[in-house]
Amino acid sequence: MSTLGRPGNKSMALLQIEQQLLMTTQLLSGALKNCHTKCINTEYRDGELHKGESVCVDRCVSKFLEVNIFIMKKFQEKQEQEGL
Repeated sequence: MSTLGRPGNKSMALLQIEQQLLMTTQLLSGALKNCHTKCINTEYRDGELHKGESVCVDRCVSKFLEVNIFIMKKFQEKQEQEGL
């Protein structure tokens, strides 16, 4: 019988994977919220994004992810310097 379903028996690797999945989900959710607000007209006249909206969303998500990756790298470097 598998012990993965029991809260006290999860392996460290599984907990790390779950944490990474949660962080990724939160990151993408933040990007979608920010970029939707910035780039998409809320009147929703068309069922599809027009070219301007698509370009804006593409650039916005790209910048959002780039900044978050930069921050994570800096945070990791700081942790390594402090020996954590």
